[in-house]
Amino acid sequence: MIMKWPKRSDRNAPPEFRRGLGVLLTQLALATTSHAAEHTQTLTLQSGWNAVWLEVSPVVASGDDAGRASPVEEVFTDPDIDVVTRPVAPVGTAEFISDPSVTFNQAHWVVWNRNSTSGNTLTRIRGNQAYLIHNDGRSAVAQDVTGEVRFFKPSWAPGSYNLLGFGLSGSPTFAEFFGAAGQAGGVHPVSKIFTLDPSSGKWEGVQSTTPMAPGLAYWVFAERNSTFAGPVAIDFAGLGGLDFGTGPGDLILEDANESTLHLTTREITFSNVDSAEHTVTLSKVDPATAEPDADADDLRLYRVIPEPGVLDYTLETGRPVVSSALGTLATASTRTVTLGAERGWTSGDPSRENLYRLEVDLGSGVQTFWLPVTAARADLEGGTPGTPDPDYAGLWVGQANLTTVTSIAETGSPAVPTTSTLPIQIIIHVDGGGNPSLLSHVLFMQTKTADESVPAEPVLVVDEDKIPYFEGIAERGGRQVGRRIETAAYDMPLLYDASAQPVSLLTVIAEVHRYDDGKGNPDPTKVTDDDLAAYVRDAASRPAGFVEQYATSWPLDGGLGPGAIVRTADGAELVLDPYHRSNPFRHAFHPRHGTGIRITRAISITFDDTNADGLLTGTYTESLDGLTNLGVPLVASGPLTLRRVSDIGALN
Repeated sequence: MIMKWPKRSDRNAPPEFRRGLGVLLTQLALATTSHAAEHTQTLTLQSGWNAVWLEVSPVVASGDDAGRASPVEEVFTDPDIDVVTRPVAPVGTAEFISDPSVTFNQAHWVVWNRNSTSGNTLTRIRGNQAYLIHNDGRSAVAQDVTGEVRFFKPSWAPGSYNLLGFGLSGSPTFAEFFGAAGQAGGVHPVSKIFTLDPSSGKWEGVQSTTPMAPGLAYWVFAERNSTFAGPVAIDFAGLGGLDFGTGPGDLILEDANESTLHLTTREITFSNVDSAEHTVTLSKVDPATAEPDADADDLRLYRVIPEPGVLDYTLETGRPVVSSALGTLATASTRTVTLGAERGWTSGDPSRENLYRLEVDLGSGVQTFWLPVTAARADLEGGTPGTPDPDYAGLWVGQANLTTVTSIAETGSPAVPTTSTLPIQIIIHVDGGGNPSLLSHVLFMQTKTADESVPAEPVLVVDEDKIPYFEGIAERGGRQVGRRIETAAYDMPLLYDASAQPVSLLTVIAEVHRYDDGKGNPDPTKVTDDDLAAYVRDAASRPAGFVEQYATSWPLDGGLGPGAIVRTADGAELVLDPYHRSNPFRHAFHPRHGTGIRITRAISITFDDTNADGLLTGTYTESLDGLTNLGVPLVASGPLTLRRVSDIGALN
């Protein structure tokens, strides 16, 4: 047998906030989530050598190796399967292998041999890989492999043969699949594609009319750099799947039953790189059977249609996407599809995952892409918030030391230790009713008095406009000044109050929403706070005349105390808008950085079961969304200690 291997920060912004967040961002590694939707792929292994394309990633379910790729012997259990191998480096055109079982070039291949007691260089099986598998028996073996699936696009080694497979159903021809890329002068000419003949065990060149088959791997030459994944290129923010984050979603629409939906949106872009038109379909499937799944469960997707010119959206049908034709793409055309995720569960696991399949019509067959879809509810993470307790009224100041962070270095990896500890100061005030709120700064002052016989009362001031109404508690330079505590780790969000904005700005927004006064003129009095927030959110640059108002404190869910949980409410996280005074990606004088990126920070603190009087310890967790184009949050955590420094239960 012969085998051929063929900053624009606002100038008035407190610089300590920008520096603090900048330090925090440099400490966080890029994160990604693990997509755990499983599917079973059946491989039919003929007697002799087989070139297969494994779409699933089997993982260890329990024990010390839980979550790691499964060992070879636990995946290929049939005793007739005696050799499994795969290439680990580009293979040259002049490399020939006469006996794969003994003469693999070890610099290019890793090998597992069932009969070898040592020296196996292939130890674990990973999905979206091509393998050469030897069946030592006289009859075919049907081997089921169950594992996680994820969206996959090939990575090509230019000027070399690549052993690859593609998600397929039916029997499209090589001409249908490779299209213009497979023609003479194309990046992947069909004349340089080889398939393994199961009867002879030899690699043979294919013809344009040769049918492709699911689950098989082929040697495909790349003439130059290539991003080819099929006749239709697919792109979206994320790795391995479509993640909608923690929600709840800031796009509010009504479905066909007039129920209110809170949607988080993501976009998928399709580009037809072929000379023929192709239809793309999105279908929800049962992971076990890969059959269409019509059950619209807790995590529901809706097709959302942007309305140009009015900064608004509508639902395509008002019903969840079960199987939807996303459209037919003409040659050299591009289409962007917007999907909105609705979180329909209120208890249990904070995360949900469904499996979808993208299908591209190829004429004689279909190309398929697995698309895990994930979303979570931040309000369900970490348990139920504690009950507000008046016994903890006062000002609590402390420090969290971030010691773990998720990383993109290994897809789906758990939180890993940071190379250094990042301390951040936390300030929480609890009012007389036990309700906590987050502060970015506070001043210790006192009421004014004209006579020492009427003592001054201590106060906590967070609204700096009220400073003149009080007096300081310490003398500095002959003046009474307040004592200030502040943190550089976070800032308060912008508030949207339409009544405080210039009429000219409200008139512009009224024109966008077509608010009419009945005489054909825009009516600024009809602009709501939500209208203002939406306009600011979608503006390409800072709206002229916009009056910035910032919260002086930020309410938290839950309460302080042993075993309790306190956190930012679902839908009320700390937000740095694109032109927020503390946004580190915005610059006051740079024309290309008029706006930064929108950053959302969800904070949660879980207190230990036992705490000393006046001292609380626990675990601080923060989820940052918007810092990457992966569509997934960055999560950091570490121990926290809070100390009560005042028992004043009111803020000024």
